[in-house]
Amino acid sequence: MSPHDFRLLLEDRNGYEVFMIKAAEFQENKNINRKKKERWNENKVERATNAMWQQFVENMYETVSSNIECNPQNKSLKWQQFLKKHNVLENFDESITELEFQ
Repeated sequence: MSPHDFRLLLEDRNGYEVFMIKAAEFQENKNINRKKKERWNENKVERATNAMWQQFVENMYETVSSNIECNPQNKSLKWQQFLKKHNVLENFDESITELEFQ
C-alpha cells in the first residue's frame, strides 16, 4: 500500500474527523496565546493543522509498513491481512479519541 492510499484509507474513518477537530483546536489555542502581531491568519492555522495530520500519517505508515514483510507480488494482500489481523483501523479510531496535543 502506498502512503497516499494509506492516508486515504485513514481519512475515510471517524478518527480522521476527530483528529482534525482536535488538531485545529490545538493550533487555534496556540495562535491565541501568540502576541497579537505574531498571530497567524486562518490559512496558516489550517496549513499547520494539515501538516500535523500529514506528519501523523507518515509516522503511522512507517510504523505499520515496518511490520509487514512483503514483496511486490503480494504487497496488497499482506497489507490487507495485517490491517485486519491487528485491527489497525479500529485501533486508530479508538486511539484518536484519547489523543491530546500538548
